[in-house]
Amino acid sequence: MISLLKPKPMAKVSILVYQDQLNPLIDKLHESGLLQITDIRHEEPEILEKLYPASPTEEYAKCVTYELKLTRILEILEKYSQRETGLKALLHPEPIVPKPVRVKTLKEFYQGADTTLEKLEEKVGDTGQRLKELGENMALTDQRIEMVRDLSLFDFDLGYLGEGEWTTIRAGRTSNVGELERLLENLEAEVFSIERRRGKEKYRVVILALLKEEEKKISSQLKRYFAEYQLGGVRGKPREAIKQLSNEKENLEKQRKEKIAELQHIYREKSGDLLALREEFSIQKERKEILEKFAKSEFAYLIEGWTLEREIDQLEKLTKDTTGELAAFFSTKAKSNPDNPPVCLEQPAWLKPFRPFTDLFAIPRYDEIDPTAFVGFGFALFFGMMLGDAGYGLLILGLSLLGLLKFGKLSPTLKQWSLIGVWLGAFTTLAGVLFGGFFGNMLQNFFPMHFPGEELYSLTLAGFSFPINPLTRPIDVLSLALVIGLVHLNLSLVLAIYQDYFRKQSKKIIFEELPWFLLQAAGIPLIFKYLLHMEWFIQALSSRVELALIIVLLVGLVLLVLGKGPLGVFDITGFLGDVLSYARLLALGLATSGIALAINLLAEIFSDLIGVAVVGAILAGIILVIGHLFNLFIQSLGSAVHSLRLQYVEFFKRFYEGGGREFTPFKVKRVYSELKTG
Repeated sequence: MISLLKPKPMAKVSILVYQDQLNPLIDKLHESGLLQITDIRHEEPEILEKLYPASPTEEYAKCVTYELKLTRILEILEKYSQRETGLKALLHPEPIVPKPVRVKTLKEFYQGADTTLEKLEEKVGDTGQRLKELGENMALTDQRIEMVRDLSLFDFDLGYLGEGEWTTIRAGRTSNVGELERLLENLEAEVFSIERRRGKEKYRVVILALLKEEEKKISSQLKRYFAEYQLGGVRGKPREAIKQLSNEKENLEKQRKEKIAELQHIYREKSGDLLALREEFSIQKERKEILEKFAKSEFAYLIEGWTLEREIDQLEKLTKDTTGELAAFFSTKAKSNPDNPPVCLEQPAWLKPFRPFTDLFAIPRYDEIDPTAFVGFGFALFFGMMLGDAGYGLLILGLSLLGLLKFGKLSPTLKQWSLIGVWLGAFTTLAGVLFGGFFGNMLQNFFPMHFPGEELYSLTLAGFSFPINPLTRPIDVLSLALVIGLVHLNLSLVLAIYQDYFRKQSKKIIFEELPWFLLQAAGIPLIFKYLLHMEWFIQALSSRVELALIIVLLVGLVLLVLGKGPLGVFDITGFLGDVLSYARLLALGLATSGIALAINLLAEIFSDLIGVAVVGAILAGIILVIGHLFNLFIQSLGSAVHSLRLQYVEFFKRFYEGGGREFTPFKVKRVYSELKTG
């Protein structure tokens, strides 16, 4: 359990290596993923007073160039590939088969890339450009077909359009034919127009006939009211022209399909090799780029970074084996202050799905507790109590198990959220059994012969009767919620003491955390006796016990005032407010039960009003399905938000601040390639 609470111990590492051994060492460090390399320029600039900042070599620029060339080819190929996209691709992703690659020199990488690019770059680039041109020509042909359709209203030979020896005939459209006619009224010109509608758009198709000399005089004004159709030399009657243009479009489409088929064939044959090759250049680029984080002298380089304390020996062995004992290796155990080391959180598989909830707030600092286990359990518990319906819980549980079994192996994201759903579904189902809710009171409403009572079941255990229905026993549910809240807040205080103990902050323990235990231990019995007048406490508290409680209460108050000053007394009301915040467990539970009950009642009323048994049953079923799905969605959203709020606001504020930086080792990330040795 303790291993779940604290980040893994880190160590600070310094490596001094000769220039001729640098590249092999970087390669080994990258493949091993043992070291997080720090940027000396930003984190330890004082080192540069004696050394010089290093910079990437020209090989970095070459790797970037090759990566960009391969990316350009892949972007063109992927655009026309036959891969599934959208939700279908998410639910049924294509399995990635990594290509085996072997250790090569950069010169060998360049030669292999040049051979591949020489064959593909020109072919794919030219084909992509031709496809772009074909697409543009097809769009232009479509426009011309629409223009000719407009002109089919006049039914004349389109060959008449254009300039003659003395006259000009133009065809086009206008949305203001009146202004156009006024512009031409004093000229030797004829205007023929017919109204045309296309969807909601209304305009007039116009044919103009006028002298060439007069057209030149008004050409600039004419463009304001008249948009000429550019038909590209199409001739014949409109019907014949449309047929001609349609044939041209079919020919263009045929050429386009042929070019797409070529690219699809190349993608099927070469995409795996291209992706693996691009990944290799990306890896090489990272290795050349990392140099800018180093410091150097005339003959050597200094590498600074962090590693897990348990991996110091392994890292030192790797360094010395790679450099032939010619590198100097130094390590020191990390201190939380002033080192501020990165944070490595190693969590078991059952806990990892809840890690995003911690990250959403902040990663813990190196000397802080990892709260993920408490956040995960608390979130599931509070969510289940707020939703509090076994029917909804079983629905969430069933869908989550389906997602986990069917898609868990294909998508890490779906696996993660399915695991969270399993936890939430299980806790919601248990809470639903406790509160006696199964889609509200659906079973009692629609199957009274099997569930004759008002409650789903009846059970008495250790003097307590179950279920605890929030609608009929709200005070009992409220009491349970406040008790859970009190336990949750005290857990945060225990974690604060545990954390401060290892930080050696005894003063904080005595004056900021211990007083709350004293105040609760003494205050709660006194409240039960004097404010709530509980008979059992009145009889149980003898005068001596009561005096002892008052003394404990005063000691707690004194410690609180000494720690926070006179205003610290007001923190008591804040603590009480935090406890009362857990009343939202009742509030949201009531909302879920109340809306579910209303949906069931609505379905029953409409079913009775219809009168026809079959129709009424169908209508009731529709209302129940839609209503309960809506209630499930809305209440789940509210339960999730309020569950996180109880964690982030009430629970975290007594022991957790966050603000750490995650341990991100310099490590190769391979997806499309697999390194083969030997």
